[in-house]
Amino acid sequence: MKILNKTPFRAAIGIVMMSLVGACAQPLENMEAHAFSKAIEGKGSSITLLDVRTPEEYQRQRIAGAINFNVASPDFKSKIQTLDTLKPVYVYCLSGGRSSKAAKKLKKAGFTVFNLKGGISAWKTAGLPIKEGNRGELDPEITIEQYTYATGLAKPTLVQFYAPWCGPCKKMKAFWPNLQSEFMGTAQFLQLDFEKNEPLARHFGVTNVPWLILYKNGEKVWEANKGTSKDELSKQIKEHL
Repeated sequence: MKILNKTPFRAAIGIVMMSLVGACAQPLENMEAHAFSKAIEGKGSSITLLDVRTPEEYQRQRIAGAINFNVASPDFKSKIQTLDTLKPVYVYCLSGGRSSKAAKKLKKAGFTVFNLKGGISAWKTAGLPIKEGNRGELDPEITIEQYTYATGLAKPTLVQFYAPWCGPCKKMKAFWPNLQSEFMGTAQFLQLDFEKNEPLARHFGVTNVPWLILYKNGEKVWEANKGTSKDELSKQIKEHL
């Protein structure tokens, strides 16, 4: 009886399997603001433009034509199942973090997805049009003059721009009082809601949350645009006492 050589057969199977895995694991396509704008222009109902921020954020400012499914909501998965999988989905959030998470869920559900890199912050920075909603309740918490005075003192001043929906911000909120107690009298702390202070934030180069800036004598001595530990913040403050 002739014994077949199975090696070529196994190799062929391996190639096919690798091809299938590669096809299923295509990388997420991130698009710059102007490219994203051009891609959705005039497409109307042939695409889905999806805002995955909170309903409150959506009501205040959004890209015209977008629908809103909050990616942090428990019903996000069931909501995206109501969409047409044959239509490409163009997704965005404030700065790109939440939309990246949403895009992964959408791709897993079988959609072709394009993510706005930098989110609506990058869109506005590029000078692209925004549909304004009701912002009457968002009176600024602090003026540029007040901010400049607060950060111009000799003692270190740690500023945190946050948002109520931001996960890393919530983690830092838990240890913030302890950090304040540790440096009572030697440093000062300023927490600012990004949405309520967006014009001020953008004036100082802040485009997403969390964003931390340490000042001394009016000079920026340290900055981080991501969640940071209590130990790291304590270390930075001590270095500039």
